[in-house]
Amino acid sequence: MWHAARHGTGAELVDPTTASVAPAWDAIERMLEVASSALEAAGDRARVASFAERVRASGTGADRQRAALAEGLPALAALLRDSFAG
Repeated sequence: MWHAARHGTGAELVDPTTASVAPAWDAIERMLEVASSALEAAGDRARVASFAERVRASGTGADRQRAALAEGLPALAALLRDSFAG
């Protein structure tokens, strides 16, 4: 979990479906495929797919924090303030 939080979905991670190192999105797609029928049965497939696509398009919270920090501490502080205010 630390590795995923630190490096985000643009990195590689251990794919739990194959026990090998893979690009994060490849592993995520395989996990969604494996869980698809259970997600469908629970009525959550569309919700999880939507969330995954949103993360793919806009990045994770860690991605947004790193981008804000690259602009300087005031930008990071504003992002965090806005995140907690909402």
